[in-house]
This record gives sequence, C-alpha cells and structure tokens, in this order.
Amino acid sequence: MTDPREPLWGKRLLAERVARGPEEVAHVFLRRDDGVVLRVPLCATSLSTLVNHAPRAKLCKQAAQEFLDLVKEYELCPPTNTPKPNKSGRRSNEKRDKKS
Repeated sequence: MTDPREPLWGKRLLAERVARGPEEVAHVFLRRDDGVVLRVPLCATSLSTLVNHAPRAKLCKQAAQEFLDLVKEYELCPPTNTPKPNKSGRRSNEKRDKKS
C-alpha cells in the first residue's frame, strides 16, 4: 500500500488479481497474512499505472545545479546570533507592569 490515506498504508500484501476496468475505478484484490482478501483501489498500491499520484517534482539538470549552488552559498553565511530564552519565559528587556 503506497497511499498514506489508506488504513493499510505501508503494509505489504499479496496481490490475488487486478480487476480490469476504467482507470478511475480500477481495483486490486489483496490477500492479508490471515487469508482475508481485500478489494483496494489500484491507485492506492504500487501496481498503479494511473496518473493521479501524490505530487512529484521533476528538476532539470540546470535547476538541480542552481539549487546545489544555493545550498553551498548558504553554508558560507555566518550563523545568526539568536537570543536564548530566559528560564522565566520573559524577554530580558521587558518591563514589569507596576500597579499604583
């Protein structure tokens, strides 16, 4: 199961058979270890040839090179000095409210 929305996501099941039909309603019969056969949408499995998969990004060689150059440039930047929080949770420059 490759679709994280499916309850059996991440499980490896034995494929009994793939039902033929329109792509949007295609399904596969999977057998669990206990012998129970389940009918699952084909698009939820690695057997899917459907186009509607999770979003994927394809980078051309130039885009990948530009990204790697940016990473290298970022590594050369000095680290920023971020103030550490006080144990009390207050900023060091905060003033306490005084009641008259």
